[in-house]
Amino acid sequence: MYAVAKAHAFVDGNKRAAAILGPYFAYRNTFDIVMTEGELAAVILLIARSDLTRDELITWLTPRVV
Repeated sequence: MYAVAKAHAFVDGNKRAAAILGPYFAYRNTFDIVMTEGELAAVILLIARSDLTRDELITWLTPRVV
């Protein structure tokens, strides 16, 4: 999720791709991320604006992964 939002791999849609791929990757690895759509959107925007580091994202996600 962090890498997709920061890497600008696509001309357009990097934040949307990150918002889809993060939870999908967790699901494919038999995990679930418990968060609201608003929380997901806020986190993706923070990453894109460089207001959230990778380590801060890990700290934020850890209690939400089940």
